[in-house]
Amino acid sequence: MRLLESRGMTIEDRAFAERALATVSYYRLSAYSFPYRSSSSLNRFAVGTSFENVWNNYRFDRRLRSVVLDGIERVEIATRTKIVNRFASQYGPFAYRDASNFASPIDMARFTRTLDFIDEETRRSNEEFVAHFRRTYDTSNGMPLWMAAEVMTFGNMLTFFRMLKMRDKKAIARDFGINADTFETWLKSLNFVRNVCAHHGRLWNRHLAIAPGIPNKDPRWHEKRYPIVPHRIYSVLCILKQLVDVIAPQSHWPARFKGLLAEFPGIHRLSMALPTGFENSLIWQ
Repeated sequence: MRLLESRGMTIEDRAFAERALATVSYYRLSAYSFPYRSSSSLNRFAVGTSFENVWNNYRFDRRLRSVVLDGIERVEIATRTKIVNRFASQYGPFAYRDASNFASPIDMARFTRTLDFIDEETRRSNEEFVAHFRRTYDTSNGMPLWMAAEVMTFGNMLTFFRMLKMRDKKAIARDFGINADTFETWLKSLNFVRNVCAHHGRLWNRHLAIAPGIPNKDPRWHEKRYPIVPHRIYSVLCILKQLVDVIAPQSHWPARFKGLLAEFPGIHRLSMALPTGFENSLIWQ
């Protein structure tokens, strides 16, 4: 605490700050203080910066990860379902084991790794549906795709999508109202963000290493008053809003995000690239 105070941070409740720093390391918490650093020195805080400011950023980020994960879960399950329905109806329930049913030329190492993962996870699975299939049917060809998909991670699902023939990608993406190439970039970015959340990483002001593509012909993504910066979390929130509107239009997910912002009125929104009045943009209507 002395270090923080020596750099200009105000600590009103020292007992609380001690407890916080005992459970959340100084190094981890310091990442949430960057918006309050002095313009003249990173080792000084701007006048008026309090420990509570930084702690609220940390609390907001933790809650934000929960909201984002909820949206990603909806997208993951819906995308997995679309992939299974399209692929199984076109090629058959066990056709995912035949490389000729995917785009050519196929990366055989990637294809083999995907099959090996599915086989290993189904062997290890204690799920009743897996045990029932083993007891009842011949498993020499593995599990039907609709069962195999249940053991896939988001990353496996993304790999599967990337290996598909273009006509299958287009059919799946069309159901979400987006073109296949852009949808693939969205899945890549969502997979990155999901991994950040799963490892309790900082999300609120992160520069996204894998940025999503911006739909070229969709005017909702090109409003000058509400710019969308691909490498910031606001772009992912827009993706989730658009996809959740398709997947579950009755969902209260957008209201949860807006409610979170209302709980933390002092949050540094610029770090998220959140435009002022974004609620009035076409995407968020």
